[in-house]
Amino acid sequence: MHLLSRLIILLMLLVAIQSHSFSQTLRFDHLIVAVDNLDSATAHYSRLGFKIKPGMLHANGLKNAHIKFSNGSEMELMTVVGTPKDALAQTYQQLIDDG
Repeated sequence: MHLLSRLIILLMLLVAIQSHSFSQTLRFDHLIVAVDNLDSATAHYSRLGFKIKPGMLHANGLKNAHIKFSNGSEMELMTVVGTPKDALAQTYQQLIDDG
C-alpha cells in the first residue's frame, strides 16, 4: 500500500477516535514515518501543504523532521544516515529496506 494511502487511513482512524466518547482519555501523540530519503519526503509533504520543522542527525544515525499539528500531535519523518549505530536505528533501517 502506498505511503500516502496508509497516512490517509491513519488520519481517518484518528478522526473517528477523536469523535468517539472516550476521546477525552485517548490522545494521539505522534506518528513516525520511516523514509529512505528525508529530503525527498520533506519536499513531498511540503508540496502537500505541510509545514516542516527540520530535526537533527542523532548519534545513532537517525535523522528526522517534524510536522506539528495545532492539537499538539505531530508526524515525524525518520531516516537512517550511514550505518545504524544501535538497535533502534537498525529497526528503522529494516523498515526502510522492507519498504
